[in-house]
Amino acid sequence: MDVPRILTTIFNMIDTSGSLLDRNEALHYSTSQFVKDGILPIIDSEASTKLAAAASRIIGLGPGFTPSGDDFLLGFLAIFNSLAPTVQRSPIYLELGELVKLTSWISAKLLDYAQHLELDDQLLRVIRSLSAENDDTVIALESLIARGHTSGIDITAGAVLGLSVACDIALKQRRTQMIVRNLGYN
Repeated sequence: MDVPRILTTIFNMIDTSGSLLDRNEALHYSTSQFVKDGILPIIDSEASTKLAAAASRIIGLGPGFTPSGDDFLLGFLAIFNSLAPTVQRSPIYLELGELVKLTSWISAKLLDYAQHLELDDQLLRVIRSLSAENDDTVIALESLIARGHTSGIDITAGAVLGLSVACDIALKQRRTQMIVRNLGYN
């Protein structure tokens, strides 16, 4: 099952206004740059320093109790770090002290928890579903979409890219580029 592709199709069917997927939002461009400079290089190498530098451009940006950029990064780190050992990569950790400089303390702490896989039940369900051989991953990710005003959409978009990158590393493919295009981050 091609979970990232299914989820990008779902994103095209729902209202993503105000989220990082909204191409009319200024944050969409910053996220596109983060994806290009921080996420895509991870497919070919251990590029965690590039990701950290690129992430500093989206941390703290966007509306909400937890800013949209933080939510996106949280979704990416939770999924990528949970799959990193499986694809023979090191998990990516951003320094809490640096996060606190760029966003609220609460959002920085939530990012820190997520990167260390201290997750809420919804995100744990997504991670557990990744090892199941059924449709549970799509259902688990869909359940995240409704969280908050845009947090669920942003977390899920990051998670989809985390999953896609891990799949590309494991299978030596280049499908993440298609997912990036489908999300409008080209």
